[in-house]
Amino acid sequence: MADDASNAGKQGDDFWGQAAFAVKGDKGTATAEGWLFGEDQVTSGAVAGGFMMDPETAEGMVRKANWIVSEMRTNHERAKNLVHSEPPATDPGSESFQSVAKGMFEIGATSMEAQWKRYLDIAEKLQKALDVYHEVDEQAGKDAKKSGGGLIG
Repeated sequence: MADDASNAGKQGDDFWGQAAFAVKGDKGTATAEGWLFGEDQVTSGAVAGGFMMDPETAEGMVRKANWIVSEMRTNHERAKNLVHSEPPATDPGSESFQSVAKGMFEIGATSMEAQWKRYLDIAEKLQKALDVYHEVDEQAGKDAKKSGGGLIG
């Protein structure tokens, strides 16, 4: 069972591992893999079966995803700490219960780690698509500066 939970965090093995995120705005449609072109940009290629959103929604989703990642990391750390907890007393009943509980705590910690990694993967994919979208603004600013600041110079 613990093996199943640890494998759940690997990319490409389920819906979220294959999901694509796209940011669509005035500049076009950007994904983590780059820009989409052509009429079939939503029904085929990188975004087929994925999620498309405007830049403002994407920024909000990135903030929320990063918050969830932080919470899941904290929960994972708490779950790991339970593995090392001591029985409340040194009697045989408490020690036996603690030995069984330790195994359950290990399974829980492994599951929390897989969930944390899944949310981290989603947050990174969202951020990467947003970064590709915003690269155009940064590059345009650099190009304008290089050319002498534009028309009024």
